[in-house]
Amino acid sequence: MAVTPKTLAVANNVGTTQVTLYTVPASTTTVITGFTISNVTTSREEIDLVVDRGGTEYSILNDTRIDRRDSLTFSGHIVLDTAGDSLKAMADAANSFDITVSGWEET
Repeated sequence: MAVTPKTLAVANNVGTTQVTLYTVPASTTTVITGFTISNVTTSREEIDLVVDRGGTEYSILNDTRIDRRDSLTFSGHIVLDTAGDSLKAMADAANSFDITVSGWEET
């Protein structure tokens, strides 16, 4: 099995429409090892981050407030082991967050 460390997603201007940041490819196990969410606005905003497993969403961050021009960083392990599982984000204001997700894929 090959393990490939990589940047899994980079999303700019995440806003009020839920966006899929990353989807697990076929025959792959993915481990998210970290993410950074940066508020690019001049006011405090809220962000939601969920893992979608087969159509059921599990909250990672729920209405988490990040101050203006500030960032939130996560370091740990979130295992996504089924093709089609995904990581999604949505904010309470338009064009308010930049998000980078790091991890590795095992095929």
